Amino acid sequence: MKVISGSHDLISHKAAALMHGQLESKPGSNFAFAWGQSPRLAYQYLAELSMQEETSFAEARAFAIDEYLGLRRIGEELLRKDLYDQTDLSRAACFNPLDVDNYDGLIEDLGGIDLMVLGLGRNGHIAACEPGTPFDRGTHLTALAASTIEDNFGKYGERLLMARTLGPASIMKAATVLLLICGEQKQEAAPRALYGAVTVDVPASILQTHENLIVLADFELPPGG
Repeated sequence: MKVISGSHDLISHKAAALMHGQLESKPGSNFAFAWGQSPRLAYQYLAELSMQEETSFAEARAFAIDEYLGLRRIGEELLRKDLYDQTDLSRAACFNPLDVDNYDGLIEDLGGIDLMVLGLGRNGHIAACEPGTPFDRGTHLTALAASTIEDNFGKYGERLLMARTLGPASIMKAATVLLLICGEQKQEAAPRALYGAVTVDVPASILQTHENLIVLADFELPPGG
């Protein structure tokens, strides 16, 4: 695990550089993208950097890590606004778990995830894997925790109760995982996720066992190993 702490602007620039480096080293990379507040600035910087360097997303693929069941596809809306529509990423190469019955099978058939971008929930969730999710679970439909429902209502004005999400087993198959931890409300969950017991009570704790985990936090954390 590599941990980097700094301002939100600094870690967003670093995240963008890591994603851009992946694209440069492998133009046909498969990305899995979180959406929401934590990665938004990083995606904006990635789009800007790609335009400046004239780097193409034309061969890349993008997989949303989850999507809520609601009146709108909020995740898809945000990813298109923040990243997809700012690049030459093909619409046919953008995938959503609500559209594919066997999402894990599709990802495997297309070569697996090269770089996965995740955020951390204040209850320790990753993607929409809430506390109690078995670590061997693949993509699945899940009920959201009360704290997640509350957070989303404040952000999006909609009481979202269910989501379809990559599972812990799906996430652990990614070659590289980039975990963005942003906001003071995450300061309690972060140490438990990164340095506490590996337990389903804190879904993000499984990432401690990933061979290539990079953590970027906008508050001070121990540097890790």
